[in-house]
This record gives sequence, C-alpha cells and structure tokens, in this order.
Amino acid sequence: MLTQVHAAPGEGLDAFFKARAVAVVGASDDITKIGGRPVQLLRKYGWAGAIYPINPKGGTIQGLQAYASILDTPSAPELAILAVPAQAALQAVRDCASRGVRGVIVLSSGFAEAGTEGAALQAEMVRVARSHGMRLLGPNCLGTVNVVDRLVGSFSIALEQSLPPAGQVGIVSQSGNIGSFTMRNMAERGMGVSRFIATGNEADVDVADGIAALARDADTRIILCCMETCRDAGRLAFALDLARARNKPVIVLKIGATEQGQAAAASHTGALTGSDAVFDAVFRRYGVLRVRSFENLLNVGHAAVLLGTQRLPSTNAVTLVAASGGFGIMMADAMVEAGMTLPQLTDSTKALIREAVPTAGTNNPVDASAQMSARPDILLKMLTALQEDEGGSTLVLLLALSLYNPRLRGTYMEALAKIRASHPDRLMILISQGPPDAVAEINALGIPVFPSIPAAATGMAGLVRLGQLTSLPVAPAYAGPVDKVDAAVFRNEFHAKKALAAAGISVP
Repeated sequence: MLTQVHAAPGEGLDAFFKARAVAVVGASDDITKIGGRPVQLLRKYGWAGAIYPINPKGGTIQGLQAYASILDTPSAPELAILAVPAQAALQAVRDCASRGVRGVIVLSSGFAEAGTEGAALQAEMVRVARSHGMRLLGPNCLGTVNVVDRLVGSFSIALEQSLPPAGQVGIVSQSGNIGSFTMRNMAERGMGVSRFIATGNEADVDVADGIAALARDADTRIILCCMETCRDAGRLAFALDLARARNKPVIVLKIGATEQGQAAAASHTGALTGSDAVFDAVFRRYGVLRVRSFENLLNVGHAAVLLGTQRLPSTNAVTLVAASGGFGIMMADAMVEAGMTLPQLTDSTKALIREAVPTAGTNNPVDASAQMSARPDILLKMLTALQEDEGGSTLVLLLALSLYNPRLRGTYMEALAKIRASHPDRLMILISQGPPDAVAEINALGIPVFPSIPAAATGMAGLVRLGQLTSLPVAPAYAGPVDKVDAAVFRNEFHAKKALAAAGISVP
C-alpha cells in the first residue's frame, strides 16, 4: 500500500510554475466560466507549453483539441487545473494521479469550508495526492501565475486586461482575492511580479510552501504575503528561515487579529487562527516585517524593491524638507507619531542651505520656500548639503503637486538625477502626487514616492523596521528542551508550576 508523505515546504512546486504541459479538467468554450478562463488566459498571454482541454464531450475547445479524459492526453502533463464541481473533483484527482501529474490546482469550492461532508472529500483528495507524490493546491483557491514565463493557472479577474510586468516581487496569499488585488496594484505602480500563488483551503500546499518556493526562486527578490492563519508552525518557521538565509525580505499582512476577524477566517477557508501575539513573536524571530494595512503592504513592498536590502535605512532619523511651513509641520507630526526622530542639522549644513536658498528656515523640518525650485542648480545645492550632513538621516522631500507643472517637473527631475548620481548610497524618499510617468521616472532613479504624508510616515517606519530585522543575527533553530523534562510536569497545574518555579520562572 502506498503511504502518505507531506512534502517539505516548497518541495514539488515546480509543477505549478515550470510545467511544460497543462491540462484543464472541466475546460469550456465559454470564457466567462471558470473552466474557460485558464485556457483563454494561457492562450491570450502566449504561454509556450502544451494545453490539453479535458471535457467528456471531446471535440475542440477554444480552437484546441479536447480530450474526454486526462488519461487520453498525448503526454502526461506536469500540471492539471481542476474546474469541476466538488463531487467530481475526487475522481479527477484520482485520474491525475494515475496519469502521473505532478501538481493539481483545485479551483472548485465546497470542501472543508462548507462543512463535514466537504471536509471528508477534501481529506480523501489529499490522501490520494500524497500517496502518489503529487502536490495539491487548494481547493477553493485562485491558483498560480508564473508571470515571467506567462504560465497562468488561475481565473483571476486581475488578469482581465493584462499580465503584470515581469519583475522581482513574489506574492503568496491564503486569500485569492487579496493576493490578486495585490498583484494588480503592484502592476499599476509599475512594479514587476515574478510569481503569484493563492493557497485557499491549504489541504496540502500551504503558505509555508509558497514562501519556501519563492525563497528558492531566482526571479524573486522580495516576498509579499497575505496571511490569515498558520496550520503548521514548524513548516512556517522553516520557510521563513529559508527566506532569510536567501536574503529575501518577507513582508506579511496578517489579518484576523480580532475575534470577529478570526470567526470570518474560519468560515472563509475553514482555518482556525492563533494568538496574534504569537504571530508577532514568530515574525520578529525570523526577521519578517508585519504591516497592518493593505496600503502599507504595497507602499513598503514597492519601496523595498527600489531600495534593495543594501539601502534600507539604518536609523529612524529623518530630515524633512518642504516648500511650505504648514506641510513641514504636518510631516513632523506624522513622522514622530510613527516613531521617527527629527535630529537637528549641523551649523555647516544650515549655512550651506542658506547659501542656496537665503529665505529658507534651516531647522528640521526645513522650510525651503518656493525659491528651492527656482532653478535646478539651486535645488541641487540644497539637496547636496542635506545629503552630506554628518547626521546621516533619511531625506524626505515633499513636492505636493509640483510634478503636474512642466517647469517644476523639469527642475526636480534634473536635480534628483544629479543627486542620485553623486550620492548613490544615500537614501531619499519623496512625498508627491503627479502624472504616472513622472512618478515612474523618479522610481527609476531608485527613489520611492509615497502618495501622502501619512503613507510616507508609516512607510518609513516599516522600512526602518525591515532594515533592523534583516540585519539581526540568525535565530538558532529550536532543538528541544536543554534538560529532559519529567513527565509529571504535564500531569496537572501543581506540578507544572512547581517545575517553572524550580527553573526560576515566577508563577502566580
């Protein structure tokens, strides 16, 4: 009898991202149906591999030869995408296992999240998959996308108009919609995506698998994770440790912090959530940055890609610059509330600022007045003085709406390009709204642009924390208790407290 083995985190996921042939079970000519979408998207975006539509009627589907069963395909596909009702999914999984498929994506819902009958069906699918060494993603998931190779195993509407540009951001999410929303928003910011994986019910492949696979992926440089819960602490710790060893920063949006949110998570994917404080402790131990909002996930993730691990801020000190005293006050309030400090500039720096902009106020925040943007050379002289200040703080420059003005845009672009060339290792961020092409031009210089003062404040705090976490020494692996524990310790509360007291730990 074949035995079930739960693969190590990330093992076997090449079937989802590097398949040479894909079968779509439940394929349809109707591109509005779940069974029609993967076939359409694979063809629309020019994936180079073989596509095998599977439908009992055979014939042709979307112009491709269809097969009545996956057992009839010309070759065994590495990946199968199941878009069939829950009651038909088990037999489809059995057929895939018999055919030698290496990975199965179950898009269908109606399993553990739907009750005991669905949970039993899900458990049997897992038993079949594991007994054949086949990885199973889902059920109740949005699948995977390899953006670099244009391999789409999903029906996400985030892919309706276009694929994201290929890039270095890997996304793993337990929620398909949150994950695909992240993918679309990163694309709209001009940031490329490498891989996307939504794990759904996590019957087999879980969030740890996704993190571990992205940590090993050569195309991925930073990992964004949307997490509701953790089903196996050891697997998650292994994956986070691997990402840290591979120098791949992990930024997590952990949802389900309240009782109401945890109850919603249980009905969403059948997940039971754990203590929020425990998650925080694990994230700290393994150098993971936790963010508290979707906007912060995008903002910090975007900035971290632009900066790379070598240019993350080393301190929480910021020097604030604006052409308006009022904006400067707002920046100071937001930054201090976010945990940043505003050191004073040296006398020599203040003198250089006044040489460039005689009307400037030289405290921090610097009130540079509108004169700073009169000419590129004036702005460059002021920025140079600030970047060479011996305090070494991060320069935060507010442009408000200046990028919408062609003359001001030209002034800023010229000065920013020159200051980046002369001070490539110094960190600067901008707060501005403007035409997308102008923001993209600034991003191309390696300068993050935040859309508002609050976003910049929380974003800077996140970048500082990420810099601190990535520089921490590697956490030692847990190898069990140092001293053997007497079994009596676990008998009741009295013996447990007695053992804790003997170890020097205060007990009530």
